Amino acid sequence: MERVDGSLDEDRPAPVDNLIVSLRAYVTRADLKPSVRKGLKPRRDPPSDWVLTFDCETCTTPDQRLRFGAYQLRNKERPFELGFFYEPAVVTYPEDLRVLEEVKAELEAKSNGERVRLLTRDRFVEEVFFGSGRDVGAQIVGFNLPFDLSRLAIDHDSARSAIRGGFTLKLSEKAGRPRVVVRHLSQRAAMIRFAGTRRPARKDELENEDDEGDREEGAGPDRGYFVDVKTLSAALLGRPIIGPWRAYRSCWTSQPRRPPRRSTEGR
Repeated sequence: MERVDGSLDEDRPAPVDNLIVSLRAYVTRADLKPSVRKGLKPRRDPPSDWVLTFDCETCTTPDQRLRFGAYQLRNKERPFELGFFYEPAVVTYPEDLRVLEEVKAELEAKSNGERVRLLTRDRFVEEVFFGSGRDVGAQIVGFNLPFDLSRLAIDHDSARSAIRGGFTLKLSEKAGRPRVVVRHLSQRAAMIRFAGTRRPARKDELENEDDEGDREEGAGPDRGYFVDVKTLSAALLGRPIIGPWRAYRSCWTSQPRRPPRRSTEGR
């Protein structure tokens, strides 16, 4: 029997697997020369290391009022705070509130040092959404973010100026808290930002109504950094991802239906 040489033959080419590789690339925008035009908006500051992610659960009634929600606050990808918030006008039964308190206690027992809280809607908006989100330049992340933001709103109005065609959401009664401006660009994308303060109009701006939007102050950190995962997934995958409940529903409806059982009565 001949001995089989297990060593690699240098003259023999290595096996190659022919695979189809799909890549999605993007280009970075070149820095333009600074313009000397008076009134040019300054370059926007980058977001901070904080990320606020939240999601809302609503009632099954046609108005879809906020019932409760969950949030997580991270700093440099590490959990810092998490918890739940609820609408006291909707969660009125002690049993429902007791469930949230029990889940909060379970998370506290498994916590690695991060704070766990149970807040009302007003406290969440003021202490977390604004206090730990907007005020520190955090990225605010959600799935179908315009809908979740509208569940937190206590009032709304039509947007004007540069965001004409959209709407504004009032989240807090506290003076100085800006509204959230939302304008849908397509079925998958929307422009979301905090409304800015206005400065007195110049004479040349008053002569042209179309320049009304230019009277807003430069887009600084107070404009906010909103990330809609639904829009992001559509940009990366070519289609938006579906929520867990839709995935469950699609699996449930895809099961073949059993024929109705015939009655044996009367035989």
